[in-house]
This record gives sequence, structure tokens and C-alpha cells, in this order.
Amino acid sequence: LRSADLEVRFLDEPSLDKPGLFDAVGLVLITPGMSAELREDLMKLVADGPVAERIPILELISDDREIKEESGHAFLPWPSSTEELKRSIQEALLAGNPVAQDD
Repeated sequence: LRSADLEVRFLDEPSLDKPGLFDAVGLVLITPGMSAELREDLMKLVADGPVAERIPILELISDDREIKEESGHAFLPWPSSTEELKRSIQEALLAGNPVAQDD
């Protein structure tokens, strides 16, 4: 992602408690290797916080995960090419947060 001219910040579980964590975030990318607990905590933070109206979410899913259209965020099957990932990130950034647009 850094080679695609994107600024990337990786988060671990302890960093989720930091105030202002999402202040400079343009997109949340959820990866397949993330624990279910961390994924749920991250989704809750984004959905329940003041950032919910401005930060889109792109979730990379492996073959064994079911896509839930009602989730309000974008999905990309994983693994995918770097170009496909870059395109999906750009689309998510352009589309913004679909949940906020429906309100």
C-alpha cells in the first residue's frame, strides 16, 4: 500500500484506546488475519463514534467469509492483486461512508 502512494498506519489492539485515533484516518481497512474480537471492537468504534459519518470501511475477505450487504461497508475478496486493492481503496474513498449517505 505504501508503494501505491498511500499513507498507511497499522493498528494493534492496545492502540484502539487512544483518544483521537481516527482524527486523520480516511479509510479503515479490515484484513482477514484480524481476530474476530479485534474486528468487532474496531467496527464498533468506527460505527458508534463521531467518525462513522466520514470514514468508509473496506473489508478484505477470504473465501470462507460471507459478505453481508447490510453491513454498510465495501468488501474485496482476498487475496486480490495490488491493482485491485488500490482500485477498491480509491472507490471506497470516493464513495465515502454509504451508511452516512443513507441517513
